[in-house]
Formats: sequence, C-alpha cells, structure tokens
Amino acid sequence: MALDFYRFVAAVAVVVYHVALHDHERGELFPVVEKFNLFVDFFFVLSGFVIAHGYAGSVDTWPGLVTFMRRRFARIYPLHLVTLGFFIAAVAVIAATHKTAPNPEKYSLSLLPAQIFLVQSWPLNAPLQFNYPAWSISVEFAMYLLFPLLMLCGRRFGMLSLVAIALAGFVTLEVLWARGFMHAPYWDENYSPVRGLPTFTAGIVIAGIYGKLRHGVLLGALSLVAAGVLMVLHANDYFIIAAFFASVYLTASGEAAVPEHVLNCRFVRTLGDASYSIYMLHALVLMAFFTFVWRGHDEAPGSVYVVGLLAVICVLSVGMFRGFERPMRDWLSGRRKADAVPV
Repeated sequence: MALDFYRFVAAVAVVVYHVALHDHERGELFPVVEKFNLFVDFFFVLSGFVIAHGYAGSVDTWPGLVTFMRRRFARIYPLHLVTLGFFIAAVAVIAATHKTAPNPEKYSLSLLPAQIFLVQSWPLNAPLQFNYPAWSISVEFAMYLLFPLLMLCGRRFGMLSLVAIALAGFVTLEVLWARGFMHAPYWDENYSPVRGLPTFTAGIVIAGIYGKLRHGVLLGALSLVAAGVLMVLHANDYFIIAAFFASVYLTASGEAAVPEHVLNCRFVRTLGDASYSIYMLHALVLMAFFTFVWRGHDEAPGSVYVVGLLAVICVLSVGMFRGFERPMRDWLSGRRKADAVPV
C-alpha cells in the first residue's frame, strides 16, 4: 500500500530531523528540516485512518474490544520494551566508558515504571525520557484506549461529532499554549495525548468518508510532497497538517479505485514494514554515532554521513522487523502470519 510507504517516508524524515537537531548550532541542515517534527502528526492521522478502517465495526462488543487491545498491544509493545532495554544498556555503557553520570531528568531508574506502562507522555509537560521517540508511542497507546469511545460517539451522534472533537482538540492546544499551560513554545512541541487526539480523530473521519478516485494515489503523493515543501518553507503548521489530511484521503481513495500501482510492490512493502523499527531504533544508532564515531568533531556531520546513518538504520530495522517485531506481533496477537494485517 502507498500509505505504508508514506509511513516509511515519515519515519525517515523524523530521523533526519533528529540528526539535524543534534548539531543544529553548527550545522546547516536544521533550518531546512526544522518542521519535520510534524511528521509525527502524520503518523497520528494515518493511525486513526488505518485503525478505523480495520476495527470500526468490531469494538462495540467485549470480545471485539479485547481482540482489538490485544492486537494493538502486540503491535507496539514488544519493540518498545526491547528498545527501552537497549537504551538502558547503552546509557550504562556510556556512563562507564565516559566516567560521567547520566542525566537524571532523562535516564533515572525512577522513570522506568512510566516507560514500562507506556504512560510517560500522559502528563501535559512530560519531558522526553530514555528512548525519546517513544513519547508518541505513549500517545498512540492513549489513542487506542480512546478509540472505542470515539467510535461510540460517531455511531450515536454522527460523523460531524468526530469533526467537532478534532476541531476542539486543535483549539484546546492553542488555548493551552496561549495561556502558558504548556512549557514548549509551540503546541507541536507538546508531547502529550492532547496533541495526538485531533489528528488521530481526523484520521477516523477520513476512514469514514473516503471514496474512489482513479488518480488518487498520484494526487495523494503530490499532497505529501507539498507538505514537505511547506515544511521547508516554514509555512503555518495547519497548512501542513491539511496537506497530511489530503494525502491520506486522496491516497486511500486512489487505492480503493486502483489497487495495483507502482507503490504496491514488494520493495515498497518491505520499507513500510520496517518503518516502526526505524522510528524506534534510530535514537540508539544516533546515540552510538555521536558518542563513539563523531565524538570531538567541530562540525556537524555532512550529507555522506547522514545518508550512511540512514542506510545503517534501515538495514537494522528490516532485520529487526523480520527477526523480532513480526514474529512477536503475530504470536502475541494469536494470528498466523498469513492472517496478520499490518497496521
């Protein structure tokens, strides 16, 4: 599916953002990709769409709800737990080799219970801890818990009620930021479920209204490219998010009309499958690179090193997906590989 490939594109964009962020004071890349953090919001839109598409009619009974949560747990938790363990080990190694104590605000053992229960991002101004990209997995977990309630609301009050929830979510973010309840300078630097709710809900809405459009995949790809251009141009966040909405809607409509297209091939599916591992593993690879390889350099890494890092991360992620993520997901969810639906 093209949407699986978009997930890969978004994951790579987040990696590039974090590479640039690490040495943004010395590098020239960060001003260009400064808004690439918004690709996390694309994940929330896509997640809402895919989950509503696959589970909208099955969470209104207790057996269906149990199956849904079991499969969602199997999808996100094993890799989260493994990468958390890797991160703890990496911090211990760095502390031992560099003779420096880890930052207690990020790596204290007292923070582990919240990490283990995936609630580390639920407080409004929670800091980034351990494997910092996992903040969005904590938000995603909160969305899984809210999903049955959102579907109930949609069934009882209609699709417009979900549109109202999404709009209210964006308004709430702006109000919280304007009144100083969020410490970050912009709402898109907030790492709580308040950020994930409006875009996740919008994804559910898209799943309920998309149709068939012959050239939708092409138009959806162009919309995603437009979102990237808007980020580079530092456009308003809402224009970028609107492009995300358009990309998911158009692409879904295109695939409903023409299932076979250039992005529906084995290579693209492999990249899409590896996207979650890319997202969860890249902080570890970057930590190792900047601690042991790039240590002491006076300049930010050049494009050759960035491309090399991406290649290493992608190769490791494909291996992680095939050797661990997919087998664990299928085992925990109780599904055979042939029956599994990637989400």
